[in-house]
Amino acid sequence: MGSIPPSRHVDHSVGLLAAARAASAARVANQGRPEAELPPGPEPVQEPFVLDLHPARPARRGLLLGPSQKPVPFNVDPTLEQLSLPGCRVDLHASPHTLLGNRFFVSGSIPRIVSFETGQPGHATLGADGNWHLDPYIMEERYLAVRVRGRGVVVFSGCSHAGIINVVQNVKEVSGEHVFGVVGGLHLAGSKMEGRIPETVAALKEIDPDRVFGGHCTGWRAKAALVAAFPDRFQPLSVGGTYTFLAAPLGEAQKAEALVEGQSPDGEALP
Repeated sequence: MGSIPPSRHVDHSVGLLAAARAASAARVANQGRPEAELPPGPEPVQEPFVLDLHPARPARRGLLLGPSQKPVPFNVDPTLEQLSLPGCRVDLHASPHTLLGNRFFVSGSIPRIVSFETGQPGHATLGADGNWHLDPYIMEERYLAVRVRGRGVVVFSGCSHAGIINVVQNVKEVSGEHVFGVVGGLHLAGSKMEGRIPETVAALKEIDPDRVFGGHCTGWRAKAALVAAFPDRFQPLSVGGTYTFLAAPLGEAQKAEALVEGQSPDGEALP
């Protein structure tokens, strides 16, 4: 692995520091080693390990459950200084960009165009003034997407606080392609979010992805609705699971075109 664009949730990203330490140790250990002795992999372990973050990432997050109640802070995220280890590089991006040789697309702020996706009630951030402020829209949230040959685009949405329909509509607009897979927490659990389930499922049916994978914050009611709507296409995400998206085989005409463009028949760049 050569890069991580972390999720917003501390329960998704609190292991980030351990990952950065492991990446740093591997790169320090491989400094100066001949290329023939390096471990195999698509990315050289001598290259910096990139931690891709939004510059508006707050110092801390939490919940404000009512105007007269004290904030409930989440655990503290690693600081930029803690992540800036030997062999690691912290990149701050507010705009859309690509990672790992243009293989993956990282969005900027996700446009909010869907009327029923109105943010996350109670979400708050700790400001530079030392006070907690309601932040229901979480505008620094981003998504990751990858084009799978002959299938379409697979989008990875960390927890979909922007609303999964806002996310997928932006993927369609940016890529101009069919959305093959939707992967991530859909954040439809709890009494304040479950009212969005029917409209979300109906909108996803219109978009018609081939695969939908819902993480824990999707909630059991939303998962049940998605199973009913996508009986052969929905699957809950599991920690430790491996999910493989296979590219379509190249036809003879595509192979010839790839060779003309300087690629091998399997799609890899030719020297």
